[in-house]
Amino acid sequence: MSKCDIVIEFDQADRTYRGGETVSGMVRVQVNKDLTSQGITLTRYWKTHGRGNTDAGTKEEQTLAGESELRAGEAFEFPFSFQADCQPLTYHGHHINVDHYVRVNVDVPWAFDPKAEEEYILRPGRPPEQIRDGLDRLVGARGQLQSRISRWLASLFVIAAAGVLGVVFHWKPFDIFVLGVLPMLVLLGLVRSFWKKLVSSRVGEVQIVVPRDITAPGEPWSCQLRFTPRKRLEINGITAKLEAKESAVSSSGTRTRRYRRTVFEKLYTVRPAGTLAVGMPVDEPFSITFPDTEIYTLSKLSNHVRWSVQFRIDIVRSPDWTQDQSLHVVPAEFLKEVDDSQVSTVATPRPAATLMAPEDSSETGLDMTEKLPDRAEPTADVAETAGPPAGDPVVQRETTPLVSPLLALVEELSQVRSFGDEHAEIIQRLQGQVVELAIEVERVTSTYRSSIPDSHGRGKTITGTIVGSEQSVELLTRNDNDVGDLGRGERWQGFAVVSDWDTLYKRLRMLESPRS
Repeated sequence: MSKCDIVIEFDQADRTYRGGETVSGMVRVQVNKDLTSQGITLTRYWKTHGRGNTDAGTKEEQTLAGESELRAGEAFEFPFSFQADCQPLTYHGHHINVDHYVRVNVDVPWAFDPKAEEEYILRPGRPPEQIRDGLDRLVGARGQLQSRISRWLASLFVIAAAGVLGVVFHWKPFDIFVLGVLPMLVLLGLVRSFWKKLVSSRVGEVQIVVPRDITAPGEPWSCQLRFTPRKRLEINGITAKLEAKESAVSSSGTRTRRYRRTVFEKLYTVRPAGTLAVGMPVDEPFSITFPDTEIYTLSKLSNHVRWSVQFRIDIVRSPDWTQDQSLHVVPAEFLKEVDDSQVSTVATPRPAATLMAPEDSSETGLDMTEKLPDRAEPTADVAETAGPPAGDPVVQRETTPLVSPLLALVEELSQVRSFGDEHAEIIQRLQGQVVELAIEVERVTSTYRSSIPDSHGRGKTITGTIVGSEQSVELLTRNDNDVGDLGRGERWQGFAVVSDWDTLYKRLRMLESPRS
């Protein structure tokens, strides 16, 4: 029989708490044998378990009782409470698990200490301080790419230096290395360099504009792909593969093993197969609503969960170009408390890296599945009395640049916090309703997305502001409407239906529609 029976009870039956909340409960100690105790302590901490080495957080103790003589038959109750950490959150994956624990220990000198341990579940709650800083940090992908190259070159230099020293001092293993392995490494380096130059000579410099590397499930994540082909290219498509991978390192003596597993993977099409002309700029916006998941970024000493997007340009009869972009995925709850003023600084992204494109896609950008009927052509911004071109029916109407329901919607959306479900509820009120719209154009790009109506999938995407306001808007025109000649500062006018709200850019998304 144990000297003491210890029971830890939480005030929440499901033992589930959110970051920043108070975790409280009761510790019950039943003494079975007389003993001298040097104190009873409660310790809280988190740790990983699974395939990899154990990573653990700082252990925080609180004293429940001091030194005392405990007699058989006595029973004690000790209340406890503490503030839950904000992270890491409870996670149960394939190779990696993260759990939070409460442990009670009765310190008995010169004997095994009676103890008990219980786990509790930590859910998203108050955001950590570094999340606020992360939202204002632009992605340093170019620096990441350069650092990888630098590390590779440094490793090659160290290997070569070691080989030379081996020859000088007549170390036989190094003689074998220099004569056999080193030439192969040099050859592989030359092949890799030639491969990159071959791709660059055809595709040119590719920029992927990534405004932020931090996102949350259910939130829009956007970027833009820009390059100008140096040669005529036949491509099988430009794609982006979103994936999350677990990586756990296990060390035993001099032996180290690494376990990897892909726990999420989804392919998106940025641009379908086709021909890219020499010198014709490619400017492709790419936007997805980040999938609903509870797999968040984790970065510890031996255990990692990494999110990334692999961009690929699949070139026919030529090496493909690929590049990974890391993402920091956090719970949406972490971002709800960020002030609108902070998030609004994401207005205009800057080129972050010389990268290249993606693979196939089942979901991009807007999530509209209903096909819209044919629409009337948008008119130029002309006087109210101006008539249509000869042969067309005369239409008398006022050219009010904004319809009051749309203005009211924009005002309401702008007042809502940048992250959460409120936007979707507000958008639903006006979804499917045709409104008159006038846009001051900033740019016009081709539309290549899969999760939108077929009638808009090969049209144009107009980005600009709603006339008479400072509200940014993105309009997808119909395939049969040629608006490619519209330039910056010009005006598009017509009819559209509300699709959704781009939280990242605080931008309204709309689909061109026939007039109501």
